[in-house]
Amino acid sequence: MQLALRGLRILKNAFICIEKGLSEPIWFGAALRSDGVVVATILPKGSREQALASLFVRLKNLNLRVTKHVSCHEVIEKLEKLFKGSEASLPFSLENVSGFERDVLNVVRHVPRGFVTSYGEVAKAIGKPNASRAVGRALSKNPLPLIIPCHRVVRNDLSLGGFESGIQLKKMLLEREGVKFKGHKVMEEHFLALSSLAYRF
Repeated sequence: MQLALRGLRILKNAFICIEKGLSEPIWFGAALRSDGVVVATILPKGSREQALASLFVRLKNLNLRVTKHVSCHEVIEKLEKLFKGSEASLPFSLENVSGFERDVLNVVRHVPRGFVTSYGEVAKAIGKPNASRAVGRALSKNPLPLIIPCHRVVRNDLSLGGFESGIQLKKMLLEREGVKFKGHKVMEEHFLALSSLAYRF
C-alpha cells in the first residue's frame, strides 16, 4: 500500500473497503470518511486486486490518503443494488472535486433512473452551452460511479458516447434501469431535457 501511495499530496484521510458482491462474482470498492460519508467508488472489477488498484487511482486523483481497510457491508450491498438497476441511496460528498466538475456532477445526479440526458444538455444546465466536450471529460473523472449516474449521459444523437469501463457496460447499466434501445441508440422516449426537471441547477 505504501508504494501505491508514494508521492501523494495528502489532504484528508479515507477508509476503504473492498468486498465481493452478494449475488455476482465481482468486487465492489468504496472510500469513506470517518463519519461514513462516501467520497469515492469504483465500477465493479473481476478480482479484489483489480478493485483495489482502481480505488487507489481514484483516491490519488482526489488527494486522499488511505488510513485503514474497513468492513462496510451496507455500502457494498447498496452499490450492488445500483449496479443491478435498483434504487438505493448513500450519503456522499464531492468536497475534493473541482468547481466545474462539481457543477457537472451535481446536475447529473438528478437524472432519474430510466432516463438519459446529453452532454449538451448538461452543458446548458451549468450555463456553459459550448462546453459539451468539457462535460464529457468531467464525467470521465466521476469519483462516485453508480452513486452519481454518469452512465445516464449520452451524445446528442442518443448514441452512447464514452464510458470508463466500455460502452457495453454502459448499455447494460441503462438496460437494467429500464432504458430501451433501437440498434445502438437510446430510444427517444427515454431522453430527458434537463429544463423539464423541477430542480434548479
